[in-house]
Amino acid sequence: MAQSNGGYRRFFGRLPLPSLELKILLGMFIPTILFLLLLFAFSYSATELFRSQFRMENLEHEQFLVNRAISDLKDAESGQRGFLITGIPSYLDPYRIARKNLLIDLQELSLHTGLVPGFSEDLPQLNGLVNVELGELQEPIALRKSGSIDAAKKKVMSSISEHTMESIRQLSLRMVDQSQAAIRMDQKTVVEREHRLVWVGLLTAILIIVMLSMLYKMIHRDIEDRRFLMDRLEYGSTHDSLTHLYNRAFFTENLQTALYSAVRERHGLAILLIDLDGFKQVNDRLGHQVGDAVLVEVARRLERISRENDTLARLGGDEFVLLFHSPEGDQDLSALALMAERLVSIFSMPIFLDLGEIPLGASIGIAVFPSGGSTPDALLRSADQALYLAKKSGRNRYCFHTDLTLNPS
Repeated sequence: MAQSNGGYRRFFGRLPLPSLELKILLGMFIPTILFLLLLFAFSYSATELFRSQFRMENLEHEQFLVNRAISDLKDAESGQRGFLITGIPSYLDPYRIARKNLLIDLQELSLHTGLVPGFSEDLPQLNGLVNVELGELQEPIALRKSGSIDAAKKKVMSSISEHTMESIRQLSLRMVDQSQAAIRMDQKTVVEREHRLVWVGLLTAILIIVMLSMLYKMIHRDIEDRRFLMDRLEYGSTHDSLTHLYNRAFFTENLQTALYSAVRERHGLAILLIDLDGFKQVNDRLGHQVGDAVLVEVARRLERISRENDTLARLGGDEFVLLFHSPEGDQDLSALALMAERLVSIFSMPIFLDLGEIPLGASIGIAVFPSGGSTPDALLRSADQALYLAKKSGRNRYCFHTDLTLNPS
């Protein structure tokens, strides 16, 4: 599992912001408040619309009553004229019915005088004129019943009745016009309130969407920051902060898992312990900053040469380790030797930095499972002993743990 150098996000200072939990609460609380305000606005507007519509219905009914009262008055007048001309009592039935309906209409109109401006002044005047007209209609009927036909006709032909009827007609027209004006005003009010209700609902919905969007972005950013922090903490617990290779803790745990797998699947396993030659002099002569740059370059070279299924780690200082998987088992030392030779070869080439060329080398100790040990500590100990032998033998070379039996000193 060779590691590559990845870029990392940096944390920048921010102004203090509410916690994630508070933002979630706000995300639930604010839309709820806005929804309740919207519900209140709708309820209030709906109530006002209902009142306006109810008022319009009453105004239309008032207009209907005024028109019906004039119609009843005309019917009473027609019944009177029919009786006066013919003398037949049955003509008085329409007169009585129309007179009764007229009185009912006037009484009902008196209940609606507050809806239209001017009705409260015009209605008493209309009642007075209607009573006068009814009296003028009744007087010729009484004369006709008593046999005074000429007196009755003379009374009908007088201008007083015509003048009263014209006054009633003019007053009723004025009342109808007032009612129509009030209806038009209420219709305009209803339309305005409907438009206002639509705009209030639309703006509130937009505000809720905008606030939810802002809260979602804030919450999403906090979650991403927390997730990044958790990933970074997890990454820091398993990786070396300088080279970004695996650290000693992860390598030891991974080595234990690999040993279990090697036993179960019966494949080969080995570790190559790598120590840089001459690195202490680089640190002492050029400083730790240059030394860190050298270590980073060493890690990159190791990544380029390691295989995909190998595990590469920095144990500390200038010491690196490579977990080498071999499907051929313990006897496949040729692949190990080839890998070790490639490692020695790449470290024989100098490292080029801004300061110039820095010569370097590496000594490698190799321990093979299971002959070199069956536990992580045993394998590392065998590899360390082989590394010591490589150092003692002249550096810039590799040794197997089996070479210790040939050079016990």
